[in-house]
Amino acid sequence: MELTSFKCPNCGAEVAFRGSDFTVCEYCQSQIVLDGIADKAELERLRRENEEYLEQNSGTTDFIRKQKIWKRDRNIAFAVLGGLMFFGFLSVEYVNVGLGAILVLIGLVIAFGAPPWLAARYPSFDEERSVVVYKKGERTAKVFALYGLAILVSLMAVFLAAILAVGLGDDEEKPSDNVYVSSSTDEGADKAVNKWLNANTSRNGGKDYYRCTIPDKALKELTDDGSFYDMAKEMDTAMDYLLAHDSVTVTEVERNDALTVTQLRGAEKYFRMTYGCDVNAEKGYEYSFNILQSSEGYESREIYRELCAVELGYGEWKVIEKSASELKTYGRQND
Repeated sequence: MELTSFKCPNCGAEVAFRGSDFTVCEYCQSQIVLDGIADKAELERLRRENEEYLEQNSGTTDFIRKQKIWKRDRNIAFAVLGGLMFFGFLSVEYVNVGLGAILVLIGLVIAFGAPPWLAARYPSFDEERSVVVYKKGERTAKVFALYGLAILVSLMAVFLAAILAVGLGDDEEKPSDNVYVSSSTDEGADKAVNKWLNANTSRNGGKDYYRCTIPDKALKELTDDGSFYDMAKEMDTAMDYLLAHDSVTVTEVERNDALTVTQLRGAEKYFRMTYGCDVNAEKGYEYSFNILQSSEGYESREIYRELCAVELGYGEWKVIEKSASELKTYGRQND
């Protein structure tokens, strides 16, 4: 018979007939007989020949099977690694810093542990003996190759997460950036007050609000345990509700006198009592402004407010929602 190849009726793989009407699929091990075989003795002879062929090539079959298993394990390991890095990065930014850190830590464990484990299980084929072997000489090179792949997968996952984070950030309404006050000296104080005012008149100003009111020492602790993001979300929710019903406008912002030594000591005590951290208030100013709040169907009301901006060193300006006279009272009190 001139036919040399055929599709396996069981799995659809290509099978070859080596000059006979009987063969065995190398993929699913199905025995295939072409029409026209009537001699049972001949059929038995062909079956024995194919059994001998399979026995002689059992090493190759075993190698192919183990290599498929190894590739499957490799793909699973690096898919899990990429997923952990991707969702870990996003969790740090949008969900919870602690959860994100745990996901990234698990990913690092896989990135460091999977390459040696996979390299030790990588199958090679000894053609002389027709058996599967695990060569130690190839293990080191395989480990470095797998480490390179782990680094590449991790970087790609973080890169994709960063792109997604930027896209999500672009969809959010940004806090306004109005300049309410500007002077020629100590611009850091004016910037802190402007940021505070914009945060208090925007739907998504929660992060800016806490960044300009909480000392960096305490802010780091709140960020690490995820509390910072929860606080910011709560404020954004409250402001979204307020601005959906009311209109808030800031007017007549003025910088008043510089804070006295007693008032600066009061600022230090305020931060110590409120956030539990010791700071050194080097200088500061009092600011005054009006807030015009109006609702549809209701009479508008104007509120006069005072607050202070204090420098805690190295250009770290923070806003205290207290007047200079209140800080003076803090400074005169004993701890």
